[in-house]
Order: sequence, then structure tokens, then C-alpha cells
Amino acid sequence: MRIQWMLRNENSEIAISIARIEDCNRRMGVEMKDQFKEMRTEIIEKLEHLQADATVRLIAEPEELPNKHNDVDASDFQQISIVMHELSTRMSNLERSGQQANRLSLLLQSLHFDAIRSRHERIDEAHAKTFKWVLEPDPESQLEHTKFVEWLRGDQRIFWIRGKPGSGKSTLMKYLLQHPKIPENLKVWSGNSRLVIARYFFWNSGASLEKSQEGLLRSLLFDILRSFPELANTVEMARYNYGVPLHSTDEWSLHELLRAFETVSQTRVSGKFCFFIDGLDEYKGDTFELLRLVQKLGSALDLKLCVSSRPWTQFMDAFGGEKDLVIKLEDLTQRDIRRYVVESLQSNQRFQALAKDQVAYNNLAIEVALRAQGVFLWAKLVVHSLLQGATYADSLADMRRRVEEFPNDLEAYFEVIIADIPPRYLQKTALTVQIILAADQPLPLVMHYFIDELLSNPDFALNVRLEPMSEAYSKNIYNQMTARLDARFKGLLEVGKRGLRYAAFRNVIFIHRTAKDFLQTRFKATDDTLSTSNLYSILCHAALAMAKCTTGDVLREPDPIGMFLTYATEIREADIKSTKLDHVVRQIEEVEASHAKWSWGIFFQNALSRGWQWYVKEKITKASSPQALLESFIQFDLLFRQEVIVSGIPYWLIEHLFNRDAITNKDLICSLGECFVSVWFDGLIIDLYRGKDEYCLVYGLLCKFLASGLPLSTEIDGLLLTVRDYIAHHVTPTHPYGPELLRFLDEPSGEPRTSA
Repeated sequence: MRIQWMLRNENSEIAISIARIEDCNRRMGVEMKDQFKEMRTEIIEKLEHLQADATVRLIAEPEELPNKHNDVDASDFQQISIVMHELSTRMSNLERSGQQANRLSLLLQSLHFDAIRSRHERIDEAHAKTFKWVLEPDPESQLEHTKFVEWLRGDQRIFWIRGKPGSGKSTLMKYLLQHPKIPENLKVWSGNSRLVIARYFFWNSGASLEKSQEGLLRSLLFDILRSFPELANTVEMARYNYGVPLHSTDEWSLHELLRAFETVSQTRVSGKFCFFIDGLDEYKGDTFELLRLVQKLGSALDLKLCVSSRPWTQFMDAFGGEKDLVIKLEDLTQRDIRRYVVESLQSNQRFQALAKDQVAYNNLAIEVALRAQGVFLWAKLVVHSLLQGATYADSLADMRRRVEEFPNDLEAYFEVIIADIPPRYLQKTALTVQIILAADQPLPLVMHYFIDELLSNPDFALNVRLEPMSEAYSKNIYNQMTARLDARFKGLLEVGKRGLRYAAFRNVIFIHRTAKDFLQTRFKATDDTLSTSNLYSILCHAALAMAKCTTGDVLREPDPIGMFLTYATEIREADIKSTKLDHVVRQIEEVEASHAKWSWGIFFQNALSRGWQWYVKEKITKASSPQALLESFIQFDLLFRQEVIVSGIPYWLIEHLFNRDAITNKDLICSLGECFVSVWFDGLIIDLYRGKDEYCLVYGLLCKFLASGLPLSTEIDGLLLTVRDYIAHHVTPTHPYGPELLRFLDEPSGEPRTSA
């Protein structure tokens, strides 16, 4: 009865836990259907059956004297035992499934990032009748039918969609992902295997994860695990073998993601995978590295890729060899552009009224389509100009003049826009461009407001009061900044339309990648613009101001503390005092302490994981005792992530502890050493001698620990191989750092030495 009540009562702990897991699965899009509801229902039915049997038995038996005892009937006992065993099994299965679902949820949360779908959501929807030619022959068109459907249904690996800037590549990719015929045709290829369609849209103007290999792999793994929850343990163990604790929600490194992907590709599952990757040209990094990754993915079993990019030479060489596996977009969209122009104009009431008097108005659509040369963005901008003309009741001659005078390419059009900006605003335009480019991610409108204030008063953020922003204040900022940005950019920047509660926190974005490229070239840094240090200092101060006004439950994103650290790590230590960044840091700590949802120590841990040496050194050198220092490192393993090792913090820390008081700090040094080996032990065995340069850093750190007195006989996580055994069995004088490591085999492992 107790179990039955717990399962039936929606307010019981078990019911709440099940609901929470199911809700998380729904939000993450995990394909687990109603597994928990079905298990819960089965247990309730089994309990009801057991209870009904007991009730029938009691009614059927005559009342006995209180002191009379009857033997239990053997068949009844056996029947009850069978039912109880089944009940126990089902309860165990429910518990185990709940644990697995919880682990999957944590893994998905670690892979998910706020901008994982933001680029996809920002792309305009394709016009209702455009792009139909991709998936079905168009009898009215003289164009040759593409081989895209044949690729979907066949075994070819990679299909390339190439196009000029503004030709609609991203719009086409979004159209394909939403079209029901894509999975239908892919099913011919996948057969009875489970089909997984994953996507990623690179975005040059977005946050760092929107233009990196890490963002690509996290997004693809996220989509794979939603369809194949059974692979969660495989991915988790691949990361664990790289030194990351189980169920960790820490940031993924590129090495961990590559290892996880490699492990998944080697795991035999009944599934086939199709990845759509948009905007390869918007990747920030070495294009050849990205191509190696794409081609490695394309060579995996049961996987195919549809990629899009501009026709750069690197992509032409990589994907242009098979004519049937390429779409040159601008050669195929003239009819689409004409249809878009016609329907956009005819849907406007003012234009309709003008066209009734003169049919020749409609011929404008043909002229626009011809002059667009396959560039959708150009056509869209011209249509906007024509609709403005309709608003002012332009004559047919004026309308034609608008089309004729519109520059033939986008760059020339952008020059016309800049020429229209009043001279008194141009300096602010240049400064805003430099700050946006330094930020390297979209900034909320409120940040632009604070930056304006900081340009007038460098101490503005330090003097801002610590209190949540009101809705009225947010609206005031929104109205002011949208007007200012319109004056400075005449539409080349726009405010996002995402449904945040406060409009001031919506991101400011370029209307298109071509606009960013143009502004970056047009407003190069000069002697009149700010230095790099000042740019990052302004961004740090603006992030502080935003942190102060988001102390309440205003919004979930953006993360002002994370933004601050991103820019703070770019400022040289020599400039910390002059930019008053030390004062900003103290106030950031105060903000963190006052914020109900930010646990204490997160700022320090993030500074550590990002390798910000100045701040970590400040905290360490001011620690009052080894115990206080120990408490600063809530998670030792963060010290030994690859990015922190590269920053040099662990090296400096060991030297600092040793030079400060080696005997007093002996236990701390040994604890750090044991943690280091536990994080890197599997990596040392598996990867250390594959010739990768980054592991020389790990060698050096291991030598420094050994020199500092790390007990070589300490076993790590119950592994039979100790550090001493490992060096004895795996290291030779020919290995990198081999002689240095072998030297420690003959030395005592107890007391720390006085020098390295």
C-alpha cells in the first residue's frame, strides 16, 4: 500500500523524480517516449493484482478465533512469492532506468550550450515556393535537375552546397532540415537502421562555440545521444578515460570531444547518421584543420555529410571533384528570386494600389531578379527599397530609378549606407565596430549602452549600484540604444528578436556576414581608435555593470561573469592596475557573493579553468595557510586540465608552494601530485608517446611533481600499476623526457627535495 501510494500520488518523491526526468528528456528531445510512465503503470497494476488476491482470500475464509493459527497454504505462498519477485524486479528496473536517465541528462547538459540552436533560429525562413527544385523536378524550369535526392538515397559520402555571399546557403540548409522529404529519402539509404539527422550552423559573428570545432562536435554528439541514449555510457567512459570524473558537467575540451566521437564511431550500433553542417567558411581557425575533421567524419562507417560554404579554393579542392555532388546555388535561384520579389511586392497594399493603375510596375520584379545574379540578400534589400517607394507613392519612373541606382554588389551598397551616416557619428561607428570585433561574440544591447557611458566616464561601472534592473529602465535603454545604433549603422546592425523578458538584453547582430566583413575592412584600427588593452578593459567594465544589474532573477543569459573572464584574460598583467581591473575584480567578487543563484567559488574556478594567471596567483599568494589554499581548490582536477597546464599555473603553483615552505606544504604538494596522476594516468598510458607536442607539457609537470617528492608507490584509483611501475615498464631513454623520468626510479620517494 505504501509503494502504491508513492507511485500514485503526484506529490510523492518518486513521482516528482520521474516527472523531473521525463521533463528533462522532453526539453532535450531524448527519444525515450513514455518509458517511465509505462513502468510505473505496470508496477501499480501488479500491486493492485496482489491486493485484490489478498482481499478475495480474506472474504472467502471464515472468521477464526483470535488465538487460532492456520498454516499458510503452500500454493498461496508460492503464488505470492512469484508476484513479489516480479514486483521487486520491476521496482529495480525502474530505479536502474531512473539512474541511467539521470546520467544521460547530466551528459546532455554538459554538451548543450545556450547558442546551440541560435544561428539556426535566426536564419530567415525560405519563401514558401522557393528551393522546391532541390527535391523535385520543376517542369516549368529549363534548369537541369540536381542529384541531391539521389545522394540522399545512395551511398555517396559528401554533398557540397556552394554559393556567393548572400546567395541563401543557410536558408537552403534550414529549408532542407525542415522538409519531410529529407528523412523519407534518407530512409531508403538507412533501411531498417535507426536514422539520426544532426545539424550545426557555423556563425562567424556568434559566440566562440558557434564558430569552433568544439561547438560542432558538441552539437553533433548532443543530437546523436538524443537518438541513441544507450551510447551515453560509451561517451561518458571515453571522457572518464581522459581524466574527467564521471557525471562531470565541466566544459569539454577538443581532445575529449574527439576521443568521444572516435569511440562512438567505433561502437557497433544499428544506426545511420546524416550530418548537415552549414557555413564552413565561417569557422574561426585553420580551414585545413576543419577540412581534415570533416573528411574524417565523412570516412566513418554509416555516415554522410551535407556541407555548405563559399567557393573558396580549399573547399573547391576538397569537395568540387564530383560534379553530381555539388550545387552551385546562384546558378539555380533566379526563378526563386523572381517569385520572392513578385509575391513580396504584391502582398503590400500600397504597391498593389499603384500596380492597378500601371501594370508595368509588375515588370520591376523581372528586372530585380535579373540584376540580383543569384544573390538573395541583394534582392531582399532592393525589395525593401521598393516598398519604401510604395509608402511614398513613388511614380513608375522613380521606382525604376531606385532599381537602377541600387549598387550592383553588396559592398558598393554598404559604402552607400556608410556615406549616408552623418559625420558626427562616424567616430562612434568606428569605435563600436572595433569593440564588437574585440568582443568576438554578439553583445546584448545593454552592454552597448554601458560602453557608451564608459567612453564618457571610465569609472561608470565602478559607481553603478548593485541592484536588479527594472523593466522601465530596460525599456528606456532599449529605446535609446536602438535609435543610436540606427544613426551609426543605418540598418547594418540589428537587434535580435528572441523573446527575452527584458528587451535591453537582446543581442545586437550584423544583418549578414557580408556586413561584418565590410565593416571590419572599412573601419580598421587607426591611431584615433582605442588600443587593444583599452578595448578589453571597456568590455570588462561593461560586463561588471551588467553583472550588477542582473543580480535578481532578470534572465538566464547572458553570463556577465563568463563574459568578464573572457575579456580579462586578454589584458596583460602590466596593464591590470592602469585599467583598474583589480578594482573591477573586487566588485565582481562582491556581486558573486550577493547573487542567490551563483555559488561561492565559481568565479575562482572559472578563472582557473580559463588559465587567468594573474587572478589565480593573487588568490594563492594571499592565502593565509596551506589549509586555506587547499580550500580554494574545490576541485583539484581543474588544475590539470590541458588548458590550465598550458597556462603555466600548475608549474608556478608547485614552485610557489615549494619556495614558500616545502615542509609545511608537503601534504598539499603530495595531494596535488596524486590528483595530477589520477587525472592523467590513463592518458599517460594511452597517448603520452604518440608524439603529440602538447603532452610534453604533461611530461614536464610530472617531472616537477617527482622532484617535489611525489610518493612513487602511491596507487591511483585502485589501479595495480603505480607511477613507479608505469615508469619502469613503459618509459625508455629514447622517449621524450625518458631520462628525466627514469632518474626518479633510483631516488627515495619520501621527503621533498630542496630544489628541482
